[in-house]
Amino acid sequence: MNTDAERLENKLNDAGSRGKILVAVSTFLVSGKLVEYAHNLSVQTGIPFVVLHVETSGSHSGKAGWELLSTIETAKRLGGEFLTTRDSDIAKGITRIARQINASMIVMGNVPAFKNRILQKVTRLNDTVVIHIINHPEFQEKTNRFARADTGIGPFYGYLLSLLAVSVVTILNTMLVPWTGYWTTALIYLLSVSLIALFITRLGAVLLAAASSALCLNFLFIPPVYTFTIGRIEDIFMFSLYFLISLIIGTLNSQLKAKERILRDREKGLTALYELTSMLNRVSGRDELMNGLSDYLRRHLGIDAIMATMEMIENKEYEKLSDAGFPMKRADEEALLNAYEKNISTGKMTEHHGDSSYFFTPVTVKSEILGILAVKLPGSEGIRPQTQLLLQNLLNSVSIALEREILAEKNRQGLLVSESEKLYKILFNLVSHELRTPITAITGASTSLLSRKIDSNRGTRHALIREILEAGERLNRTIDNLLNMGRLESGMLKLNKQLYDIRTMIDVSVQKFADEFENRTVKVSTPDNLPLISIDVHLIEQVINNMLANVISHTPPRTVLSITAINEGDYLMISFSDNGNGLKESEMPQIFNKFYLRLKGRSKGIGLGLTICKSIISAHNGRIEVMNNSEGGAEFRIYLPFETDKEKAQ
Repeated sequence: MNTDAERLENKLNDAGSRGKILVAVSTFLVSGKLVEYAHNLSVQTGIPFVVLHVETSGSHSGKAGWELLSTIETAKRLGGEFLTTRDSDIAKGITRIARQINASMIVMGNVPAFKNRILQKVTRLNDTVVIHIINHPEFQEKTNRFARADTGIGPFYGYLLSLLAVSVVTILNTMLVPWTGYWTTALIYLLSVSLIALFITRLGAVLLAAASSALCLNFLFIPPVYTFTIGRIEDIFMFSLYFLISLIIGTLNSQLKAKERILRDREKGLTALYELTSMLNRVSGRDELMNGLSDYLRRHLGIDAIMATMEMIENKEYEKLSDAGFPMKRADEEALLNAYEKNISTGKMTEHHGDSSYFFTPVTVKSEILGILAVKLPGSEGIRPQTQLLLQNLLNSVSIALEREILAEKNRQGLLVSESEKLYKILFNLVSHELRTPITAITGASTSLLSRKIDSNRGTRHALIREILEAGERLNRTIDNLLNMGRLESGMLKLNKQLYDIRTMIDVSVQKFADEFENRTVKVSTPDNLPLISIDVHLIEQVINNMLANVISHTPPRTVLSITAINEGDYLMISFSDNGNGLKESEMPQIFNKFYLRLKGRSKGIGLGLTICKSIISAHNGRIEVMNNSEGGAEFRIYLPFETDKEKAQ
C-alpha cells in the first residue's frame, strides 16, 4: 500500500517537473468542469495546461458545437492553450497529441468507452504519465455519443444504402450465375464491398455490407443452396477467405476514405489560414481589418457575419447593422449588449439569450473588447464544429493582428509626439530668429536715425531708411508665411479669385526685390498676348515673392535668373530658372516639405517658403514641379489652370 502511494507521489513529482497537462474535451457543456479541474491542477503544479478536442467523422453540429466554443472560452479565460485535431480514433488522437506536446498529465472524463483504451495506449507511450479520471454523471449519459463518434457508425441511411447495394448485387449475381458459376459471384460481391467502402465512409455500414454479402453468398450460391451448410472443403476455404478479405478491404477502404476527408479538411483549414494571413498583411488600420474579416468569413467559410464596432454598441446605432442585412430585434439587441458587457459569446445556440437570431462573440485584445462579431447561422443546426473551431482560431489571429495595429498606432503616436516636440523647439528657435533679426535691424536703424550726427548726411539717412524698409518687408513675409501655413493646414483658407494680369504681378515683385538681388541678373520674358487668369492675387503674389526669395537664398552671386510665363493649353506656366548650383536628386522629392532645407542648414529663412508655394498652387488646382537644368542650375515650374466655363458662368 505504501509502495503504491510512494510510486504515485513520485509520478506526480516527475510530472510536475516537465511537460504539460493535457485535458481532453468534447462537444458537451460539462467539459468546462474538466478545464476548471486542469486549471486548478496547473496552479498546484506550476505547469501549463492544454485543452484538446479530437474531432472525428461523427462530430455533431448545432448546439453541441456551440457548447464546445463555451469550453474554448473557459480555457482562454483561465489561461490555457487550445488545440484541435482530427482522427478517426479518439484514443489515438489523444495519445498522438500527448506525445507531441510531451504531456506529463492527462485529464479526461470517466467515459467507459474510451477510458481503458486510452489507459493502455498512454501506458505504452510513457509509464510516467499521470492520468486523472474525473467522475461526473453527464459523462455516463454522453457515453453513447462518444462511442458513436469513435467507431464512425453514422446515421441510419448509411446502413440502408449498404443493404440496398448488396440486394442489387445479389439480383445481378442471380441472373449471372448460370453462365459464370458461384465462384465468380464471390468476386462480384468482393468488388461491391470495395465500392461501398469508397462511397459510404461509415465503418459500421461497410462491415454490414461485408457480413450480409457473405451470408447471401453462402445461402443463395454455395451448394447446397438455400442453407447455411457448406458441403465441400474448398468452398469452406473460399467462403472463409472471402469473408476475411471483404472485411479487410472494407475496413481499409473506409479508413482511407476517412483519412482522406480529414486531410481534405486540414487542407481547407490551412488554405483558409493562409488566406487570412495574406488578408492581415494586406490591410492596415483597425476599421479596414474589421471589414476585411467580415468579407473573409463570407468568401471562405460561407458565414454571413458583420462586425459591430464599439461606437455602434455604445451609441446603439443598430440601424447600421440592419442596413447591412442584420435586422435587430429586441432579443438580438439584448444578446449583443450582454456579449459586450460580460465579454462572453451569446445568442443563438448558446445558453445566453438563445432566442436571438444571431450568434455574437467578442473580438478582444488582452481582455479589451474591440468589437462584437455577429454571425448569421445557417438554419437551426448551426455550422459544423470544425468550422466553429476555425472561426475561433481566426478570431484569435485577428486579435493578434489588432494588438499589433494598436501597438503600432501607439508607437506612431509616440513618435509623432516626440517629433512634434522636436519640431516645436526648432520652429520656436527659427521663428524667434526670423522675427528678432528684422526687428533688431529696424531698432538699430531707427536709433541711428534719431542721432543728430547723421542729420546732415543724406546718403546715410537714405541707407538706414532702406534698411528699415527691407527689414519690414522681410518681417511681413515671415508673418504671412506663418499665418498662411496655419490657414492652409486647418483648411480655413478661402480663395478670393479675380482676373489679373500675371505680367504686372511679376514686374512688381521683381521691382520689390531689386535691391536684394545684388549683382544677380534677372531676365523676364512674358508675351504681350498672355490672357488674364483667375487667381487669388494676394496669395499668388506671395508665391512669386517666395520663389524670388528662394533664389536669393540658395544661389551664388552673379547668378542669372530667367522668369518666363507662357500659355500651355489649359494652363499658365510660370518658370523660374537659374544657372546656380542646382539640386541633388535625393532632395527633389522632399524639397517641398516643411523645414526641410532649414533642417539641412541650407536655408536662410524659416524653411516654409516652398511649402507655402505648393499649398497655394494646389488650392488653385494647379501644380508645381522642380528639375535640374541640363546646363546647370535648377528650374521651378508653376502650372495654374485658366478659368473654366463653369467658373465663367458663376
